[in-house]
Amino acid sequence: MTKKLKLTFSLEGNGTLSVTLSSPKEGLDAEALETAAASIVPVLESTSGAAATALAGAVYITTTEDVVL
Repeated sequence: MTKKLKLTFSLEGNGTLSVTLSSPKEGLDAEALETAAASIVPVLESTSGAAATALAGAVYITTTEDVVL
């Protein structure tokens, strides 16, 4: 099973920006994610130049692969 962490950030004006981490640290809680995200918000912007303003959400994505052949 693989695990990823998808962080979604609010953008200036409107919209969101998502960042997916392929090897996230285990056991992160909401407070730890908000603290870490606050340090990277200043360097994030969309392809159209809209700056990220805050962490809007975070989800773990788990994938299980079943070998068929």
